[in-house]
Amino acid sequence: MLWQKPDELLEQLGDIENKVVMDLGAGSGYFAFRLQEAGAHVIAAEVDDRLIGFLEGKRDSMGISQVEFDVRKVFFDDPLIAKDELDLFFTVDTYHHIDRREDYLKKVYAGVKPGGMMVIVDFKNQATPHGPPVNIRLHHTIAQREIAAAGFSNITVDTV
Repeated sequence: MLWQKPDELLEQLGDIENKVVMDLGAGSGYFAFRLQEAGAHVIAAEVDDRLIGFLEGKRDSMGISQVEFDVRKVFFDDPLIAKDELDLFFTVDTYHHIDRREDYLKKVYAGVKPGGMMVIVDFKNQATPHGPPVNIRLHHTIAQREIAAAGFSNITVDTV
């Protein structure tokens, strides 16, 4: 997973200590546990019950409290975020899996506090050594349009 440049990515997030961060599509917790180590209160969000169990087990074996690292089952059509719950919505390699993305992002927008932010990292719309087939990847201009339609502003794209 080093090809994702996790240290650079986390550095770009800035100070996240005591911030509430949702990692959508947390998977095995690769980024979620790094976010927690950086001082964030993490909501590791997943749709897969097996991964929910894995994340809970790993959290518990590490002695991390549920306040510091909550595991939340979410749905393909609902991130289950309360109004103004999050300082940061974060997702890596998951955006292209979301159905009805504009509707989904409107729910995310309502859950991000004023002044908060959303960070989406996903595969480029071209062949790479890692990741899904090119035909299910999205061009960044599509994502930008969907993000803006959901209400977000000050959208920055980094295509590195």
